[in-house]
Amino acid sequence: MNVADHGTAIRSRAIAMLEAGVSQKDVALKLGPGLCSIKRWWAAAKCGHSLDTKATSGHPKTLNRAAKIVLAKSLEKRKHSTRNIAKCIAEKGYSTSPRLSIDI
Repeated sequence: MNVADHGTAIRSRAIAMLEAGVSQKDVALKLGPGLCSIKRWWAAAKCGHSLDTKATSGHPKTLNRAAKIVLAKSLEKRKHSTRNIAKCIAEKGYSTSPRLSIDI
């Protein structure tokens, strides 16, 4: 059996145990999830629904190929370092001191 992730593997094992006649309570104690989860998975399996993990919302957790290329290129061009920014500010006559004096 080819299982994509740990959650799907647990759900598949739980359903296999239930089909073999093990009680829902014993499956919950043996595998670790709560009894309500076991009941929900069993009901979904009886209705023919998938036990696979659903996709989560939000942004992807990994960078795609284009983002990796952009990141690599930006790291190669280090002209905007803190030192260079401070130098440019000083050349224009502004203070880079953390304490600013304001005359009122």
